[in-house]
Amino acid sequence: IIKKFSADAGFSIVMDLTNGEIISLVSLPDFDPNKRETFKNQNMFNRIIEGNYEMGSVIKPITVAMGIDMEIINPEMEFDVSKPINGVTDFEPHNGNYSVKEIVVNSSNIGTAKIAKKIGRKNQIKFFKKIGFNNKIDFEIKEAAKPLGNKHHWGEHETMRIGYGYAYSITPLHLISGYASIINQGKKISPTLIKNHKLTNNDKIIKKETSKYITELLRAVVLETKVTGKKVEIEGYEIGGKT
Repeated sequence: IIKKFSADAGFSIVMDLTNGEIISLVSLPDFDPNKRETFKNQNMFNRIIEGNYEMGSVIKPITVAMGIDMEIINPEMEFDVSKPINGVTDFEPHNGNYSVKEIVVNSSNIGTAKIAKKIGRKNQIKFFKKIGFNNKIDFEIKEAAKPLGNKHHWGEHETMRIGYGYAYSITPLHLISGYASIINQGKKISPTLIKNHKLTNNDKIIKKETSKYITELLRAVVLETKVTGKKVEIEGYEIGGKT
């Protein structure tokens, strides 16, 4: 993938979402401990645990999860996505309304911004704290970074932008941990390098019913997205996700 898109770097994580065990963690480019010439800053920087990024559209299901769980929105609601809001536009304009499901499947920035606006700043901050997006992750590799957010400039506009994945940066490790917690019946999942780790905490991030809905929503992205989602569909596996 790095070669195909002429990217400077790339990474991948495989996690057991039932207990947080990291099965594989790869950040490229990396270094060879036997070759000193590979000891360059860009090679020794682990993007998964040290790099903060605006995650973009993969945050949209998390916004929906907080809205559904707080009973601020429900799956039957529709939002007008025909016109930009506060400068927020969609890549593919749509005339009319989208349901919550259609907003995520079609990756509507406008629709998600409106959901985030309805949720509000205080609830967004509260949920980010609950899911662990406000602090560095307690992880066996101590270089893990703290997310980057600006509490002093977190108004309505920022709330909307954060809703669809901008104006707030987290590490990929935060993202995968957040997703694991949301789709694992709402149980808090913390990443670990310990093999056969036993889940000891019983903290709940969201209700079981919300978790079931979000899991079905991520499945719909793969089944119903016109191009990108269907590319990862594999016969025999019920794959869900967000591009």
